[in-house]
Amino acid sequence: MKKFVLVVALFLISSGFVFAVDPANDDSLLITGTVSQHLWVTLGSDVVIEELNTLGGNVSLGNAAIRSNIKSWYVRFKADKGALTLWDSTASDYASGGQDIDYTFAFTDAVGNNDLTTAILTTAYGNPLHFVRKTENGSNAEDFAMSITYAPQGADNWEAGTYKDTISVQVTVL
Repeated sequence: MKKFVLVVALFLISSGFVFAVDPANDDSLLITGTVSQHLWVTLGSDVVIEELNTLGGNVSLGNAAIRSNIKSWYVRFKADKGALTLWDSTASDYASGGQDIDYTFAFTDAVGNNDLTTAILTTAYGNPLHFVRKTENGSNAEDFAMSITYAPQGADNWEAGTYKDTISVQVTVL
């Protein structure tokens, strides 16, 4: 038994010398990595409304797929005309003096923090919606629903023809 205690004591003493650290021989290693910024928007296909309802209506424009791995970003909108405007197919342009059908634009954040539900779009990018979170779905984009609600005909007696407008969506870090 004494031999066993002696062997254990010698082992512990010798181990102490092996594991002793001299602070003058300490060093450290810094590990650094980067993650690229991802901020983009993709819109669906163009929307064709077969026949405008004279009582007005709501039209889904599909989703804006937005990807952001940045916690502070903005989305803003503009329109060519800010109204459905009579199109001159012969000139491939909006009809000169053509009629307008007013609409409001809605952009819905699925999380419910930044809804834009009754915007009248202007021909310049308006005030942005500020997001203080990354988008959901990891490296996939998050869908944000878009729609317009156009006014009823009322006494305007809409002129026959095709009406158009183009909505642009921009995501940015300001």
